[in-house]
Amino acid sequence: GPTSTLAEVSVQESTFTISVTSSADGHASVILLPGSGNTAPEDPEDLLTGNVNAMEYQSKSVRANEATNFTFSGLVQYAIYEVMGAANNGDGKPSEVSTLGVGTDDTHAPGLSATDPATGYDPVLPVEGTVVLVFDEPVLYDDTKDLTFNTLYGGGTILAGTVEVDFNVV
Repeated sequence: GPTSTLAEVSVQESTFTISVTSSADGHASVILLPGSGNTAPEDPEDLLTGNVNAMEYQSKSVRANEATNFTFSGLVQYAIYEVMGAANNGDGKPSEVSTLGVGTDDTHAPGLSATDPATGYDPVLPVEGTVVLVFDEPVLYDDTKDLTFNTLYGGGTILAGTVEVDFNVV
């Protein structure tokens, strides 16, 4: 059968494009999977026909030694995905399954969308009180840095104690 290779073409926050290059005229198919370390289908024909569990499946006709682009959209930003692909020739003989890891970008800072307690003068929160911050996207916390709050009066700062992060809630 032919050989096929996958290559990254472009990556944005929630979209990326990869290319498949096959050594023969025929068809190429790709699947999108979350994370990394996914098990490739044992039979490349299962991937070529879409007979696999995947987030997305795409198939196109390809020309020998010409890169054919496949675009995946609506993805989570700053996430890792795996693309698996295979191609076949005019006789239907499949290539081996190729795998490519792709991570989406995150070029916009998260925005604070809600707090508990709400921002304002009431209620007055004791220093040892719990504060919940809700952001408009998933966030990561760098535990090598301090999280501090400015006091309303006096211009002081208070160092946060325990910090827990769950997706977009701190």
